[in-house]
Amino acid sequence: MAGSPPRLGRLPLPAAFLLAQALAFSLGAAYLAVQGDLAPGLPPLIAAVPWAAFLVSLCLGRLAPSVRLELLPAAVGLNVIGLFVLSVVAPAFAQLQCLWSIISLSAYGLVSRCAGDARRLRQLSGPLFLISLGLVLLTFAYGVNPSGGARRQWIALGPAYFEPSELLKLALALLLSLQLSGTYAAVGKRRPWAYAAVAVSLLVLTLQGDLGAALMVALIGALVIFAASGRWQRLLLGLAAVAAGGAVAYAALPYVRVRFDTWLDPWSDPAGASYQIVQGARALAAGGLTGRGLLAAETVHVPASHTDSIIAALGERLGLVGSVTVVGLYGVMLAQLRRVYLRAGSALEALLATAVATLLVGQAIVILGGSTGLVPLTGVTLPLVSYGGSSLLMSYLALALIGGRRNETVDASSPVHTRGQSIVHLALALALALVTVWLSAWHLAGTTIIEHLAGS
Repeated sequence: MAGSPPRLGRLPLPAAFLLAQALAFSLGAAYLAVQGDLAPGLPPLIAAVPWAAFLVSLCLGRLAPSVRLELLPAAVGLNVIGLFVLSVVAPAFAQLQCLWSIISLSAYGLVSRCAGDARRLRQLSGPLFLISLGLVLLTFAYGVNPSGGARRQWIALGPAYFEPSELLKLALALLLSLQLSGTYAAVGKRRPWAYAAVAVSLLVLTLQGDLGAALMVALIGALVIFAASGRWQRLLLGLAAVAAGGAVAYAALPYVRVRFDTWLDPWSDPAGASYQIVQGARALAAGGLTGRGLLAAETVHVPASHTDSIIAALGERLGLVGSVTVVGLYGVMLAQLRRVYLRAGSALEALLATAVATLLVGQAIVILGGSTGLVPLTGVTLPLVSYGGSSLLMSYLALALIGGRRNETVDASSPVHTRGQSIVHLALALALALVTVWLSAWHLAGTTIIEHLAGS
């Protein structure tokens, strides 16, 4: 039948990939159970996640055969690799992340079934954005920090915690896609609302002190607006606003100044303010080509190895092979999102694919670069890999928005594929390539680099 997904035997190809992943990851979990000194219930929990993804794909294949599943294998691969690393660096967090993974996969299945209804998305996008913004404002009065830090960016939901800024990023990406997916004339009329949504989000997140989320909001806003219009002056204006905001934050906020200064010269205080960056570099250098092993007894101490710096923990244990695998899976995700964009039947579908690519792959590039010293370190998660239930749930929901096939045509004269969108996809691909080269340099020549920098 025309339009049917590729099949391997009786299984659609994505479901076959998910089955192969489930079998392979189950063997890995069995190895952990036998060789690792872990809680007895943790390896079975990890193995349950890829099997849950496979079952979701089977249910969607039967109940909603038009739903796209091509993005799910890469997402599940990143998710489970993250669980393996968490199981050895933070086992308690790994158990919670397993539960969040199954919840997120269930939400993916439910949302992807109705994500193809563009009319419903238009009705929900505005209220969803306002609700997410309101929840962020709620943290000013009732926010908590599970780690006991000063910045209270979470809302307690019984034993669980929810970070509203993660929902805000997703809601903004959806709102911009819906607002700007029209003719160039329509984009011109709607752009003030898009600018207002970005500006208000930036202001609230900056006042909250969540500069990592603020940076991602700025990136999403600048790239999605440029993708919709293709006008370089809009992109340059957005980047200039980000630079100006960064300069103000540098002057007004001491911890921003410390992060920027330690990025410029991390070896000025390797045991103090630069400790996380330096230890991350040492961990990558120690990993070499193939790593010390997932269950290595002696490892470099890296702060926040389950969140911000999980790539350092992964790179030390699994080496360049593991690091490149993670970056490669983001590359596969980006390629699949570009495929959705090129085959889109409407401007909305095309722009939404670009927005989700910016949200997930763009954030991965930011934190991978920050964790390795390529750019200043920001407090955001590595999507689908780092610990964080809110981030994991929103990542799967973002992919679910792409899953529903749409045949809506916003306007007969509306350009489905624009030069701006192609440039955004190309820029993300080039940035991923740069991150791969940078990681390779630290893995293969990191010891020499560290000796040179430490001695200079």
